[in-house]
Amino acid sequence: MKGQYSHRFALLISLFFIFAQNSLSQNPYQPVSVNLSFADRKKIYKTGETIRLVMSFTSTHDGYSVSTGVESSDTIQDEVMISPTEGVFDWKKAYMRGAQYTSDAIVLNKLSAEPVKIELPLNYFVRFDAVGKYSVRVKTKRAGKYEFRSGSEEPPLELTTNDVSFEVQPMTRAEETAEVVRLAVAIDKASGWQEQARLADELGNLAGDAAIPEKVKRYFSSQTSNAPGNYFGAISRGLTITRNLPMVIKLLESVFRDKEKPANYSLLGTLTGLVVLNQGLKSGIPFPPRSMYLDDDSEYKTVRDRYVSELIESLPERKGQNQSETAITILQNLPRENASVEALTKLKSILLKNFDSLEIFSREHLLSVYWDKIGDASLAPQIERMLKDKSYPDYGRSNVHSIAIKRLIEIDVDRARPFVISEIKDPASGLDDEILGQLPDKTLSDVDEALVEQITKFADNAADRSNVVRLRAKGLLAARFATERAYGRLLDVYKTHSSGWQSDSKGILLGYFARYNDAEATQLIEQELEKIEDGAQFTFLTSLTKVNYSEGMNEVLKRLLFSNSAESASTAAYLMGKYGPPENRGHLEKRLELWLKEWRGKSDQLIKGNGDDAVRQAMVQVNIIDSLRSAKSWKLSIGEQQQLRQNCISEMCEEHFKYRTPQ
Repeated sequence: MKGQYSHRFALLISLFFIFAQNSLSQNPYQPVSVNLSFADRKKIYKTGETIRLVMSFTSTHDGYSVSTGVESSDTIQDEVMISPTEGVFDWKKAYMRGAQYTSDAIVLNKLSAEPVKIELPLNYFVRFDAVGKYSVRVKTKRAGKYEFRSGSEEPPLELTTNDVSFEVQPMTRAEETAEVVRLAVAIDKASGWQEQARLADELGNLAGDAAIPEKVKRYFSSQTSNAPGNYFGAISRGLTITRNLPMVIKLLESVFRDKEKPANYSLLGTLTGLVVLNQGLKSGIPFPPRSMYLDDDSEYKTVRDRYVSELIESLPERKGQNQSETAITILQNLPRENASVEALTKLKSILLKNFDSLEIFSREHLLSVYWDKIGDASLAPQIERMLKDKSYPDYGRSNVHSIAIKRLIEIDVDRARPFVISEIKDPASGLDDEILGQLPDKTLSDVDEALVEQITKFADNAADRSNVVRLRAKGLLAARFATERAYGRLLDVYKTHSSGWQSDSKGILLGYFARYNDAEATQLIEQELEKIEDGAQFTFLTSLTKVNYSEGMNEVLKRLLFSNSAESASTAAYLMGKYGPPENRGHLEKRLELWLKEWRGKSDQLIKGNGDDAVRQAMVQVNIIDSLRSAKSWKLSIGEQQQLRQNCISEMCEEHFKYRTPQ
């Protein structure tokens, strides 16, 4: 979402939990008012012409805001009510079939006596098939108090606007043809994406046969011209609005069945959706409510599977990149479970043979999502070429290199090692130990110098936020791969600069020191714990133990486990079970015994309503039990796990383990 942010703020949230609540009814005493008008002040429109409504929100009360984002697929924020309904086709309701959708991104404007205006195209909801006089009003759930603090969310206000009247007159085929020509020229001359998307909206709203060829042409051209998503979305919606769906479907199918052209994921999805919509309109029998998860939508799956079968049959007649891209489309639309073995074998053969010819992000997608279907050791040379490729935009490098290195390590560690070393040496690389650490080597002496140089550089400029991220990433790689030769220089860096570091960067490098000098590292860890605030202790300790776990670390954690700090005890319990030796079981059981001795018979003091201290104390028991149940170095019997659960004192403990089965 874009816009000017004077007197407003943007928040990314999920709206479903808000709009699902019961809304307040409109009444004269509402703290927010909304008025409806027309953007262009017209009263007469042609069928297919864009009708832009304007909702103007005001409030004389503090604390109210309004959601200003407008999406054609939104079914929750606004509801239009038109009278009369004869001759009005609610295309969105027919297409969505009851599925509820709204964006997870919301832009809010603070309300005041000065109107906040939101333009809402009526065409986003309905299509007018009959001329006549109409009136419209909007029921909206855009305004409310958006505090977004836990437990403080209020349901949105349900406001209903005033009625506005207008007239719809016929648009002749000649008039529509002229309008198509005008819009086509204007779109091609548009100076920016906003204007281009607005004009595409107007083209999409033309519902007659004269507009169909241009909409279909632009639907396909927008997929190859890097057109913005708003533009493509407007054209796609325009296909749905069209009165003559069979004509649209026929034109799309002619391209879909052209064996000289690849059938992509977007075309298959659009075609399937239009066919399902047309079948429902022809039958006059409403389909079951549509699922937003299309694999759960039986009507959609039936049509899609029919088209997928056509594509599978056409594969032998397709060649080169066309064949490969079509094979990817088929793979993306096969059932994740119980797919035809014969179809998968055919697809794998095609994709392995033509892997290098695919666009690099398609290759990345296959390696990431469909490795279980196409994974093969023969891809090692192709993956190496991906890692050497410099021809694609830099912004995609991280994703491509992450998955390519991951798969190459799985195929051949020796072939992957030079690429891991190269990635570590590259100061611009953002890959960390989550990917590179999958290499099984305990150390890589070739990276010592590069890591010392990079960590020194980033440590000296740790106030720079980007360097904070780099310092953490390179520190993790040093903790995992650096040899003892780097110890002295990295220790000097730590002593010189760490006072300005974040707690996770400190913990990571201390973990490296513990690998080669446990006594010295333990002393430094204790010094840091004396200075660190309680709120940062968890981050520090989890970073400390992420890569290395020494005897000295275990002794530090054992001391924290038996300390008076509930937060320290919980963190220590978690880490001692996750990484510690078998003897930690006895320490954890002893600490649990002491905790039970202190709190048995005091469950009324451990309820959530008694504040944060009560919650922290209750979580000590929860974390110790969790650690005992899921430890790596020992395994409790089912009976022992059940006995631990039976010792729960607090309601939080009982709730935590209520549905957890023994491990």
